[in-house]
Amino acid sequence: MFEKDIEWIYDKGIGLKLTLQNKFITDDKYKESKPFLKEYHRKGNAVITATDKLAEYIRNDFPDYKIEASCIQDITDNEHYEKKVATELYDTIVLPIHSNDDLKFIESIKRKDLLRLFMNIECSYNCPSKVCYGTTSKINREERKGMICSLIHLGMERTFYNDDITWSEFYFDLPMYEKMGISKFKLVPPKEDQQRTALMYKRNHQWLAKSAK
Repeated sequence: MFEKDIEWIYDKGIGLKLTLQNKFITDDKYKESKPFLKEYHRKGNAVITATDKLAEYIRNDFPDYKIEASCIQDITDNEHYEKKVATELYDTIVLPIHSNDDLKFIESIKRKDLLRLFMNIECSYNCPSKVCYGTTSKINREERKGMICSLIHLGMERTFYNDDITWSEFYFDLPMYEKMGISKFKLVPPKEDQQRTALMYKRNHQWLAKSAK
């Protein structure tokens, strides 16, 4: 975003959320990032983190940020969720998209005030092994060049397919979750031509195989 964009959202009372989801954090890399974090450190702004280590650094050094546990942390059961709550590091905890279907788990969560759910989908919803998370982190650290997708590069089938659903127009049942006491939600860009949406369809296998070459 440009500085004028930042000024505009601040003027409208909108906070900035920084996506800091690298899974491999070192003390040196954190020190390098501190001027950047200091620049946007103000009440109303937030950071999304994939590790407790980074969350702890930011909580101690930049307390005005709201801190959100990324879906990359893959919190899929109550024990894991409660461990995150117990750290007292997070203002919000985001579940991976497929956990939306585990209503027993969601209903069992005590601290629903911290919970945020996705209301639409991308390819992680039916991905059996989210290898892209780790490889993206390594690319950002300049430790590797190429992305790896569990389907395109490793040939791993999705956990399910449903070619009858227009996934770019699919939304979860918001009123149902609100009745459970959940009030925080988020959306991903629902573009049909995005690769992440294309992965949802069995019919795209031939096209995806060509794109991997």
